[in-house]
Amino acid sequence: MGYQELLKLVNIMDNKLRLESFARVYTEKQLDGLHYASFLPDKNILSISRPDHTTVHEATSFLISRKSGGKAINTVRNEANDIKKFLDFILIWEIKLIESDLLVVLEGFTDYLQLIRTDVGIEDALEWVMQKTIPLNIWGGSGGKVTSIHRDEFGKLQRSEISSYSSTSINKIVRTSVQYIQFLKRKSSYYASLQINELPHRSKKLRGFISSIVGDKRVTTIDILSITRDVGVKTQYYGLKSLKVDSIFTLEQTDQFIETASSYQDKLLFNILRFLGTRASEAAGIWIAPTSIPNNLLRMDYHKAKRLIKQGIEGDIDFYEKDNKGFWVCKIKDRDNPDFRSGHKRDGEYREIPWLFSQEGFLNLLYEALRERQILMRNIEVDHGYLFVSRNRRNQGQPITGKAIAKKYENINRQLKRDRGIDLSENSPHTFRHFYATYLLKKLNIQIDDVSRWLGHRSTETTRTTYSHWIPNSNSSANDGTVRDILETFKTTKQ
Repeated sequence: MGYQELLKLVNIMDNKLRLESFARVYTEKQLDGLHYASFLPDKNILSISRPDHTTVHEATSFLISRKSGGKAINTVRNEANDIKKFLDFILIWEIKLIESDLLVVLEGFTDYLQLIRTDVGIEDALEWVMQKTIPLNIWGGSGGKVTSIHRDEFGKLQRSEISSYSSTSINKIVRTSVQYIQFLKRKSSYYASLQINELPHRSKKLRGFISSIVGDKRVTTIDILSITRDVGVKTQYYGLKSLKVDSIFTLEQTDQFIETASSYQDKLLFNILRFLGTRASEAAGIWIAPTSIPNNLLRMDYHKAKRLIKQGIEGDIDFYEKDNKGFWVCKIKDRDNPDFRSGHKRDGEYREIPWLFSQEGFLNLLYEALRERQILMRNIEVDHGYLFVSRNRRNQGQPITGKAIAKKYENINRQLKRDRGIDLSENSPHTFRHFYATYLLKKLNIQIDDVSRWLGHRSTETTRTTYSHWIPNSNSSANDGTVRDILETFKTTKQ
């Protein structure tokens, strides 16, 4: 084993032949144990250890930095398992990162992931340190001679892919490993000379509403897909279907639903889903700086309280002023909810969405929701800052999750059915997002590029395909004056 042997195998161009060569090496390799990740749930402590039970301080420090940076504990636990696999690969090949071409290492690691099992079934540390062979999948363990089979949706037998991991999982594990390498270079003098710049890079545009004023901002990131694609990992693309016309709420239905909600927190929550088009988990993650919330909202004069909120609120909700005009803006960030059950569609998610409707109406809702929040938070010692909190006696004052929003939807719909005979049980909180997109496209005639950006879609084509029935033609009427005024204010300046 060693770097030169790894380089020799990585340079085999034929994907199947290269994986067969790796499989032969791995089936013959005898181990003296593998790394293991430890987790103390009562203290939320994570660590990674070698087979001799010594702590891998660099990897453990990486996990601590992720947790202290706001990542939820379950997210960090998953990252610990990703790093464990990467350290196992380094151990198996007996290589040193500082002396190796990082691209070769990452491509070899990607091939390793394609050959190992996903269902090892080992949780105990002692089992990992006693491991004598690499836990290969069926294809890898047979050196490419045996392939598992499965039945497709029509019941027909099909040959399974070589890898037990999906391409999405492989890309995620490699991305975590790259983040770990970047951490080593940034935090350790020993690894300061790691040649990260030699890895493939791509330019990524930060998409935001306010950024349209100052121009697009681009950042350079390591191109994970390029690394994994080069060794044959196929990115999964799921075919998009156009949304059916009868699967969208009417404006009247959304009004009736929100009127039925009994609390101001719920009214604000579902208005945000309706008029900002966020995903449920994104709405659950909306955060406000605790120090920017007035302390005595329950006793404060109504007009004074609203003025303080409007002028001083900080965090993901912001009041943006320009040329004596003001608009509410919501910033959607990939910020893990401490309850760890809500997440973002994409890592690093960030976008800014303008409130295109009544600015005063939003302020009134926000004021009432913050007052209600203050009551629910009275037994919480340290304010976590999340806007929406639980009313449940058991978790009162704790941040809600995407799952909790689904439960709220069910409860409100049950009441709506009792009170008005309207049943929206075939829909879900996500239907508000569809309503938002279709209302902006058809009723307000917003450009599809803007709608796509505010929805957080990867491309305009995703929006175009999903909402093709609602894209206006050239004869459509213009949008109303209020919205046109906001769009003109934030119009992108051409360079």
